[in-house]
Amino acid sequence: CMPELLRKISRVMGFMSAQDISTLLWAFATLNLQPPHEFMESVCTRALALARRTEFSPQGVPNALWAVGKLSSVLPSFAPPEFLVLMFQQAVEFAQAKALTPQGLCNSLGAAAVLLQPADQNQNPSDQPPDPQLLKLAVSLLKAANESSKLFGVKDVGSLCWVL
Repeated sequence: CMPELLRKISRVMGFMSAQDISTLLWAFATLNLQPPHEFMESVCTRALALARRTEFSPQGVPNALWAVGKLSSVLPSFAPPEFLVLMFQQAVEFAQAKALTPQGLCNSLGAAAVLLQPADQNQNPSDQPPDPQLLKLAVSLLKAANESSKLFGVKDVGSLCWVL
């Protein structure tokens, strides 16, 4: 079933919108599916093309980032650094424009927390420092969350504490 589904998705990948890609990533992560690494690289290639044209919405960016963060635990390094940087840049821009919901901010920060970890969890973090550009963007997201904290409900504060 899964191979046939992936073949069908591959055939229409070039026509998928940013919303389609975000939903696809979210579904894979939510269902704990582990598509082949090559398939996920093709999804990220399409997502990168869409991100370059800033076609992701304020909801799509954090959803895609959350999904990539969740999937990275079972499919390490499938998302190219350029894609991650573009998506986090867009998350920061949306956050600064107050276009991200508190949940979107938490999802984006949660993805940053996961993606800034060393790929090898047994490795000393100082042996593999995080990407400085991603770290800077994560700090910008934290600042935006602080500036938007008046909008946070109890659940959002709990989610933010869990992320931190």
